[in-house]
Amino acid sequence: MLTLVWNLALASPSVVATSADEGPLKKRLNDDPADVVILYGGEQDGSMDTCGCPNNPRGSLARLVAYQHAAEALSAPVITVNAGNWLRDTIGDDNRLRSDARVANAHMVEAVQAADWSAVNVSFRDLPYLASVGQFPKGAVLANARGPGGPPPYVIAQAGDLDVAITGVTHWSKEYLQPPDFERLDPVQALESLLPELHEKADLVVVLGYALGKDAKAIAKLDIDVLVDADTHRNRYDPVVVGDTVWVRSAFETQRLGELRLRVSDGVITSAHDRAIGLDKRIPSPAPWKARARDARDDIAAAQRELFGAP
Repeated sequence: MLTLVWNLALASPSVVATSADEGPLKKRLNDDPADVVILYGGEQDGSMDTCGCPNNPRGSLARLVAYQHAAEALSAPVITVNAGNWLRDTIGDDNRLRSDARVANAHMVEAVQAADWSAVNVSFRDLPYLASVGQFPKGAVLANARGPGGPPPYVIAQAGDLDVAITGVTHWSKEYLQPPDFERLDPVQALESLLPELHEKADLVVVLGYALGKDAKAIAKLDIDVLVDADTHRNRYDPVVVGDTVWVRSAFETQRLGELRLRVSDGVITSAHDRAIGLDKRIPSPAPWKARARDARDDIAAAQRELFGAP
């Protein structure tokens, strides 16, 4: 199904939205010409498994990676990003991260490293664990916090002939969990300060945002090219164009993987095709990734038995 979408500025870029929910993986792929393809998701909350829905469970890291690898084998350069809440922040009676959450997060960090994504936004839900272990994975970004050993505000990803700057911002919550030696900044103001540097170094600027609420619209109005917005979006939302910014919303738990196919001319997006890829059982799960998820489940279950006793 093809949907023409709302353009707030009545100007370029032109944008269309489609869904790919039927057939095997190869039927869901698209190899139309594109200068860069951005695969986007988020909100796994420390889980590599499906949503657990009783009918047609969707999602899972294994299916995401299967699609990622298939897309990377096609003609257009691919960038894969996560907009935040990929780790778990479940707390115990002491208001600290629970031991089973820490186990889940350790597995998830290893998985993200193995998946080799271009960028992962460090949201307020992700920062407590990463700061506590003092290590941020490759591709971790966060523009609106500063602290010792923290993630960089952005990364530059190569996409064919394009240099793509990817940065991330988060709304702040659960202040009692946040590392006290990190300064928390306003997301809009942090981006306004950072953008001149990004425009000097890159052809395109992509912003990953978590739980931004009303700030999402303010950020879309900045001089950026793409906003990937994760905020418990359970329904399918068509992209919106604000000025020259393409604003897309990531599906909750990445039950559907976003695929944004861009044509670019002189550093300006001229057209965008936003695709929602259903991650259901017809997407095969590679054996090593199934094993990785199984190991994580076993270790999490063991940690929960220690916490709560045998079921």
